[in-house]
Amino acid sequence: MKKKILIVIACAASLVGCEDQVEMVEIENSNELLTSNLKAGIYHTIPNGYNYVWGDEFNGAELDDSKWGIGCYDDINNTLLPGAEGKYFHGGEYMAYNTIDNCVVSDGTLKLITKKETIQGVSPNKQFEYTTGRIHSYGRASWDKCYVEIRCKWPTGNKVWPALWMVAENLRWPPEWDMWEYFGDLNFLMNDQMGNTVWYNEYPNQESSEKFIGNFIARYDAANTYHRYGFEWTGEYAIWSIDGYPKRIINSYDLGSLWPNENMLLILNNGLRSTSSWDNTTFPNALTIDYVRVYQRPDSYNLMPQNSGFELGSATGWHQYGIVGPIKTNARTGNWCGTVQSMYGGFEYYIDGLEPDTEYTFAGQVKTHGGARAYVAVKNHGNDETTQEIASDPYKAFHITFTTGSEATSAKLCFFKYGDVGHAFGDDFRLYK
Repeated sequence: MKKKILIVIACAASLVGCEDQVEMVEIENSNELLTSNLKAGIYHTIPNGYNYVWGDEFNGAELDDSKWGIGCYDDINNTLLPGAEGKYFHGGEYMAYNTIDNCVVSDGTLKLITKKETIQGVSPNKQFEYTTGRIHSYGRASWDKCYVEIRCKWPTGNKVWPALWMVAENLRWPPEWDMWEYFGDLNFLMNDQMGNTVWYNEYPNQESSEKFIGNFIARYDAANTYHRYGFEWTGEYAIWSIDGYPKRIINSYDLGSLWPNENMLLILNNGLRSTSSWDNTTFPNALTIDYVRVYQRPDSYNLMPQNSGFELGSATGWHQYGIVGPIKTNARTGNWCGTVQSMYGGFEYYIDGLEPDTEYTFAGQVKTHGGARAYVAVKNHGNDETTQEIASDPYKAFHITFTTGSEATSAKLCFFKYGDVGHAFGDDFRLYK
């Protein structure tokens, strides 16, 4: 039976546009721990137990291409993002061509600018009457469960369609978290609407659960005033918040196995929506971002930069030897896992940037078939090698805690098999501090 409760959230007097002193926030499928935390008023900062793992303060003179790609194209893995009609155009209801010139870093901010200008597109090869800014972290950073906080100001006008959102690293759609998706005009029915949405159940049977904040720009003076837009995603619930005050809360019970449980990447874009009216829309306009910060709990964040669960469908990031590779069968989560089929073979992940004299944990899931025995290990970290043996079907979780040496800043993380019988499978590897 679906449970819903209302939590009374007191508004700070300084919150721009907060018309009432209390706000009723519905928790969809109530969670007792979450409810008690909200009642205690402890949700108004970074959620308890989270550590900073990634972000961008935009303090340079240009976009950091080690963190962001442009448009709908991952230049590292030569891959288009879901739905794209080309490297620099999403297609569908989008109207504007994506360019690096529309992604301006200056004065400690990123401005994703939409302009009215004629341009000949390269990918796709056609003419456009508008350009815009759109960036993504694909091939650079992704997270399975996290808290994302973005401080920004929004463009205005019925035609604008900016969004801060997440899609799966393996490019399967859904899932999708529309953390903050603004509609100047929502299907000619409502204006000035901010959407908080989750998409689930794989295409073409996709479904969504959505909620809208009405009169958004007017209520928060969101075009002129910076606010902190937060999104917390755990295995049990998701919370959308503004300046620490929850605006939507859902629990995972209703979605069951369809709840997103995989690495997801960030997309930040300005844009124009073809199905919206032109009323009150001026050019140029900008989504202005002060910072992007990502936090994770110590047991969920991952210092392995990419493809730790083979969800790219390749072994990118891993060194391989023997008869090994990614495989679509036997995955624990997502679509892919790594498999070792030869008598002697395995995967090795070299990671740099660690801190000396610091404790880390290498964790993941491994299973074996046909009498095989698999091994996981941490090597070359300035102290003694640590190895665990695993022979299990179904998947078995492992954790290897190790301390780097006094001058060590790197380690080698290993998954391998000895012996000429059976196969070994590994998934959901991660390294955390």
